[in-house]
Amino acid sequence: MTAGSGGLLDFFVLEAGECLEQLDGLLARAGDAGPPSDALQREARRLRGSATMARLTGFADLAGAVERVARALKEGTLGWDLGVKGALIGAVDDLKVLLHSVRNWGDVEQAKARGRTQDLDRLAPPVPRGPATAPAVGAIGTAFLALEADELAMALAGLRARPADRGLYETLVQRVRRLRGIAALKDLPPLGEVVEGIERALRPLERGAATITDAMHEVFAAATELLARATAALRAGDRPNPQAPEAGRFATAMASLAGEAVDSERVVPIATLFFADDGPHIVERSSSPPSTPHQRFRLEVVSLAEHLRRLVGDARAAADIVARDRVARELGSALRTLMNTADSFAEEAVSKFAQRSFEGATRLEKGYLAQLDEVAALLAHTGGDPIGRISAILNSPPPDLPLVGAPTPQGGPLAVPSPTWRSSTPTPISAGVVDTEGPPSGQRLHDLLGAGIAGLGRLETEPMAEPVAVEDDSLVPIEQLEYRGRAALERAIAIRDDFRRRNAEPTAEALDELFALLDLVAAE
Repeated sequence: MTAGSGGLLDFFVLEAGECLEQLDGLLARAGDAGPPSDALQREARRLRGSATMARLTGFADLAGAVERVARALKEGTLGWDLGVKGALIGAVDDLKVLLHSVRNWGDVEQAKARGRTQDLDRLAPPVPRGPATAPAVGAIGTAFLALEADELAMALAGLRARPADRGLYETLVQRVRRLRGIAALKDLPPLGEVVEGIERALRPLERGAATITDAMHEVFAAATELLARATAALRAGDRPNPQAPEAGRFATAMASLAGEAVDSERVVPIATLFFADDGPHIVERSSSPPSTPHQRFRLEVVSLAEHLRRLVGDARAAADIVARDRVARELGSALRTLMNTADSFAEEAVSKFAQRSFEGATRLEKGYLAQLDEVAALLAHTGGDPIGRISAILNSPPPDLPLVGAPTPQGGPLAVPSPTWRSSTPTPISAGVVDTEGPPSGQRLHDLLGAGIAGLGRLETEPMAEPVAVEDDSLVPIEQLEYRGRAALERAIAIRDDFRRRNAEPTAEALDELFALLDLVAAE
């Protein structure tokens, strides 16, 4: 079981201790009619929620079992008797013991929690959950979505014509948020991405911006066209086409909009805001800081690393151009944030990795995504120090970028400017350069194969490097690597002495090794 971070565990220990005291008191004061079921259920639910937040699944499962018993008592499906009382008291006692072991949770604690949970499940079995079903869009749902998308397109056109009309802005925000709440929207790409992009473009107006910029105007215009095409498809009984030319224009517009916000996201070390002299300065360095900059960086970057891992998963699942463009933009923004955060804490290795990964990751290249996922997992795990592994990745050759792009969506290629760090944003995933000659064939293929085979044949007489002598790598019989006779007996005695010295119960693996050694001794 994976527990939460140190600060979260500290809070959980305090919260759980208070809940267990309340549960203990309720059971101790219970008479023949039983404890107050409402209070019992409330404290158990509170304990389960706190354990879930701390990622203590075994602890949360046991608290949930106590909650189910309390609910059964409240609903009258379970009667109060000495057996139920004993089971609840035993569960609370076990939870108290387990609370002292949450920082060093192991198989023993997990088995203890599971066993007590199974005891309570026999009193109040968990309700089985049916299989989750994907939301279906029926005829009525399709008509509703088409109507809402059409109304949203009209509101966008009105705001573009009268950008100072606050009433139109409020109407547009209401329609966007209403569509965002429809689960079926995700099953009809690119509608979900378009609605999310419109909401993102409206944020400057929500923060008080007085005018609509050219980039915002282009997003609204592209969204209007794409919504009109999607509405027509829905009313015809078809699904929206995520590869339509309007989708390409919308992706390009969103990339331009993201470029306007790059400089505003910059974070710089506070030391750069002062003169480079001895002071006096407004901020002074603490003589005994409670933590090092590296420790603060590790805590600061955990949530960002988890966000990066989620984006990598979204990138691997993205299928249409709008979804891929949205993930590329978010990956670029997250990588810029990671680099700026690393710069502010003087974490050079992390900053260099974010900079090196930017272009490949925002093009959703598999090699770069795999490296980014690995580094994000290292940064999300608070134990250990990942800097050594990140430095090793930096010293290794970067994954190669492709020389040939994907097929161009209908409507022509999208603009793909080369991203410049700190000043540009990931561009839409679109077409690259296509080889006009095509694969070799005929005489050209014959000549190419002949040249390659002839070149390989010359390596025997003209090697590319001088031969290097290698050490003797003769095979060693496997019997020489086994314990036999006296050696096996001495190894068995050493294992026995180790058990006695540690005064601990032998593990199953150690017993298996001991018995195997005895078999080897007996075979001589």
